[in-house]
Amino acid sequence: ATLNSYNTLLKKKQVIAVGPTSNLSILLSASRPAGCSCSQSLVVDHIGISISPATMQTRSSPSLSTLHGLAKQAQLEKFEQLSKKELYARLKQQYDFERLKRAQKFSYKRKLEESHEGGASSSAPGSGCGSHDTAPFCTVKEPAMKKRRSGSINIVDPIMFTKVGKQKFVYVRPNGKAVQYNIASLVDYILCTGDFCEPETRIPFTDADLKKIDEAAIKYNLKKQSVLEARKNVAFYSELKFRRDAIFGLERCLAELAAGMLAAVEEADWELAELAQMRLVMQLLPGFADAWAQLRAADAPAARAALRHHREYLAGPPNRPARDPQGLQAVVQGFLDQLEQGIQPDFGF
Repeated sequence: ATLNSYNTLLKKKQVIAVGPTSNLSILLSASRPAGCSCSQSLVVDHIGISISPATMQTRSSPSLSTLHGLAKQAQLEKFEQLSKKELYARLKQQYDFERLKRAQKFSYKRKLEESHEGGASSSAPGSGCGSHDTAPFCTVKEPAMKKRRSGSINIVDPIMFTKVGKQKFVYVRPNGKAVQYNIASLVDYILCTGDFCEPETRIPFTDADLKKIDEAAIKYNLKKQSVLEARKNVAFYSELKFRRDAIFGLERCLAELAAGMLAAVEEADWELAELAQMRLVMQLLPGFADAWAQLRAADAPAARAALRHHREYLAGPPNRPARDPQGLQAVVQGFLDQLEQGIQPDFGF
């Protein structure tokens, strides 16, 4: 019967809330007694039907924190123990509530004026206060504090990570931030890389900035090439960039070939081992030898460093060496030894 009644009310759109399965809150328009300002609800459970008043939350009273502030203003004792409803009623009955609000508002304004010179008044636009009709519980917003720009400057050179000495150059970025460099390291960085930008932010140096760097280098008697004149040597730095990119490309080729060599060395399947050995002899080792010869011709120190790196990579770390089920590790290491000694490699066989 309860479910049938509930379904009937649901069809009439008179159900406003559904609680647990044993407690259904149903609002009936016919259940409101005459003269009652609050709504009534029927609580339907497995025992029967009873009428209980529904409590409605309104915005006719301030927040609890506001009431506590007013109670402190009125010096009301033990106000923390009172509920919001009781506290609101006592403040309205025993005190002039509107006067308390005005006093609290004036106290807020006075504190702001003491802490912030020229603080905004409560009636200023954007302060959060209006007339008593539209905003009875307004609050005064504190003016935004301006962030103080730190006047500190770095004491460590951003290029060499050493302490900035007396021979320094101070560069002021477009946002006003100043950073200082050791003039010698900055000039060497620009001349060696051909990158005429600030190392940290990649902001391009203007001709005026480069001229200041030259003047600082002359002042400290560094006897280095002019960075302003170096910028005009476009052909030289274009060739330098091409050479650097070519070396990086050769190093990547060596890394890819070394990865293939390691895969062939660690191949444990006997059926695939023969294919791995053929790929090692016909493709990987000759390709590695050719790329390494080109790298050595372009940059011998970089070639030797790359060879040491790949030797350690193929052998693996001491605590977990690379697997060698076919015995090819010795072949590959012998091939690398021949390259390092400048002997024409026989590809280990």
